[in-house]
Amino acid sequence: MRPTINDQVDGARRLLTGLLEDDEVPAAACETLTNARRLLDQIGRSWAALPGFYARDNTELAQLLQRMRTAVPMDVAARIAKVANAPAPPAVDVNAGASHNAELRQSLSDLLHAMPAGPGRDAARGEIGDYLRRRMAADPA
Repeated sequence: MRPTINDQVDGARRLLTGLLEDDEVPAAACETLTNARRLLDQIGRSWAALPGFYARDNTELAQLLQRMRTAVPMDVAARIAKVANAPAPPAVDVNAGASHNAELRQSLSDLLHAMPAGPGRDAARGEIGDYLRRRMAADPA
């Protein structure tokens, strides 16, 4: 189907590039247009990989939360379980994947804040840190 998302992003980039080459465009506007073109470049590089990224990250984060929720008070553990056990959105629905990912990350934050001090907390933080490093390396956005 034409135009594809890539076609549309490339077309918008061409329009911005044309404006940037116009000598009558004020310098302040050129800076804004340059930033908009950078955003389009990033979207062009990342949009196709996002559905798979969210599907994998949501699964990994839900499993991590399930393993660690026993270390926090019951009320927090119940909220975490509700989010971690929620059905995964369809992998092709990027918005639903992103929304679920935000809920899972909020649950991770809740877990960290509720986790009592002690040696178990240090080990859990190490595992969470490992997960976050893998996530940062894999995130196409």
